[in-house]
Amino acid sequence: MNTNKIAFLQIGIALFFATAMIVSSLLLTDTPYKQHSDTVTFFLIALWFIPFSWLAKKTKKKVKINCNY
Repeated sequence: MNTNKIAFLQIGIALFFATAMIVSSLLLTDTPYKQHSDTVTFFLIALWFIPFSWLAKKTKKKVKINCNY
């Protein structure tokens, strides 16, 4: 995968999980499970971190920085 595709995937995954967090908060608003809204959000953040880290690791393998000082 090239770096542009990886960046596009990272943005898409971040938008997907942000939408999932907002929807889960809205769905849990007026239910008996309202106190678990933060837990669901934290769980989604933890799930988001997995593909983000994996794609970031793939990016490091592809990018070479030349520093000529």
